[in-house]
Amino acid sequence: MPLFPALRHHPDVIGPSGIRPTFCLILIDTQQCVHLSYPAENHFPLRPYKTFLRIHPMHSAVMAGMKKTKIHMTRRTFLRLGILGGLGLVGGKGFINSRRLELARLRVNVPRLPAAFDGLKVGQVTDIHAGPLVPSELIHEGVDLIAQANPDLIVLTGDFVSGATRFLWTTYGGFKPRHLKECTKALSALKAPLGVYGVLGNHDFWSGPKVLKQIVYGLEQAGVRLLRNETVPLEKDGQRLRLVGVDDYWEGSYSLDRALRGTRKTTCRVLLSHNPDVNEDIELIKEPIDLVISGHTHGGQVVLPLIGALYLPSPFGQKYRSGLVRDGSRQTYVSRGLGLFFVPVRINCPADVSLLTLRRGPIEATTFS
Repeated sequence: MPLFPALRHHPDVIGPSGIRPTFCLILIDTQQCVHLSYPAENHFPLRPYKTFLRIHPMHSAVMAGMKKTKIHMTRRTFLRLGILGGLGLVGGKGFINSRRLELARLRVNVPRLPAAFDGLKVGQVTDIHAGPLVPSELIHEGVDLIAQANPDLIVLTGDFVSGATRFLWTTYGGFKPRHLKECTKALSALKAPLGVYGVLGNHDFWSGPKVLKQIVYGLEQAGVRLLRNETVPLEKDGQRLRLVGVDDYWEGSYSLDRALRGTRKTTCRVLLSHNPDVNEDIELIKEPIDLVISGHTHGGQVVLPLIGALYLPSPFGQKYRSGLVRDGSRQTYVSRGLGLFFVPVRINCPADVSLLTLRRGPIEATTFS
């Protein structure tokens, strides 16, 4: 029974296939033996590797291939191990949480929503981050949750893969085409009466031009209509709703102006933008947008009581962390996303796919359901 689990990087460990793991899990059992586990082929789940250290107040400890070191089990050492163990327990719980996915249901009142679209159900999947940290089973689970909700419209708001550039290789071990194939294969099962639409996220662009083309092609083959700075009309019973989509806000190809070109300001508009910071541009150009549907933030991924998210990639701080945010007559919904970035941990921030039910009515009546 392990007493002190600790998730940490260990640069001197090489796996059985000559693979250097991104990190390892150290367990100290009741016999004061330290055990090392590693992610096989840089994938989960963890499995035992070897016992490499024995701690005893009167004995030396020898790590495989390393210099002998005297280890005295002093009170200070014990306290340090206890702190390390506590962090490991938190990390372990965070890892388990990262594999728990929920369907977030939300009712959103939109004053300018055409009567024919009252009750429109919109399914959203975002921030899949297909790669070593996100198992294909989790992606299929998200797709199944959305499919079972029978939405009228499905939107995918970017970051289909984790960035594949060399800058991120130390974290993700490089881009593998099979991750994208597994992702698009799962997404191909999504169907909706009004269609399946998507936009690209920053990680899709960070993968480089070659991989980006593969992403675009794979999504098109899966039946996803990508909106790249463009708008499409959705029609029902002779009434029209405009669905607008833009490239990621951080990219040079982004253009909300181009996306809105030719659309009437009096028409109800729903904007798909991976990054909720697009609200900054909406304010600048003074264009009426009724609802923005986004992801990007992962809800903070690690959220602490009284503090909030430890890190958010937004100059607006905690404002667009997750959930529904109101800016005057405009509302923005930010999903916590399905996947992960950097570490396989979620704390107080479960992964989700979302079902938004749009109702015609005043914004004040917006409620979770």
